[in-house]
Amino acid sequence: MLVCLGYNGRGVAMATAMGASLARRITRPDLPFDMPVTDMKTIALHPLWPAAVKAAILYGRVSDFFGL
Repeated sequence: MLVCLGYNGRGVAMATAMGASLARRITRPDLPFDMPVTDMKTIALHPLWPAAVKAAILYGRVSDFFGL
């Protein structure tokens, strides 16, 4: 399975180029792949994001309430 992720705002151009590269990889696996293949990496502290979002919303509400 090949997956392409993380275009970071360059989606149209990069996805077009990646589509051509993936098609070439599938049809000609003997050719070198022209983009790096890496393992998926975990995001540090990712399980804490729901609490962080709730804290940020609460901070905004308290700031609004006190006019800060």
